[in-house]
Amino acid sequence: MIDGAAQDTDKEIARYKEILDQYPRDIQLLGLGTNGHIGANEPGTPFDSTMFLAQHDESTIQSTMKEYGIGREEAPTEMLTLGFTEILAAKQVILLVSGKHKAEAVKALLEGEITPDCPATALRNSDHTVVIIDEDAASLLEKEY
Repeated sequence: MIDGAAQDTDKEIARYKEILDQYPRDIQLLGLGTNGHIGANEPGTPFDSTMFLAQHDESTIQSTMKEYGIGREEAPTEMLTLGFTEILAAKQVILLVSGKHKAEAVKALLEGEITPDCPATALRNSDHTVVIIDEDAASLLEKEY
């Protein structure tokens, strides 16, 4: 596991990258943020990113507070995350999305342009990604998939 409490984040990133190199992943399981982020790859993260200490967008902080019923002082503002390079290195990437509150992000993911402004769109360049969404999350889609 990534040690999110590590004092030396550069050292922790290097340690975890060594683990990933030694033990390639068969499956990378992801969720989708309301702003289109995956992992903590917030809007604007370059598609060639590697593991880094990410700063959460305000929308992610607000969503986390609402989802977990916590106050601002308890909500994380940063986290170590895999970059797109590590995410897409898995043999199979699976993105799971549920809820009407994710419908705009799903529409941007599947029907918008491929852009770092909607980080999850990087998955559309992958031939080994499966997206599983429920009806509520799919409610704004114009096409059937």
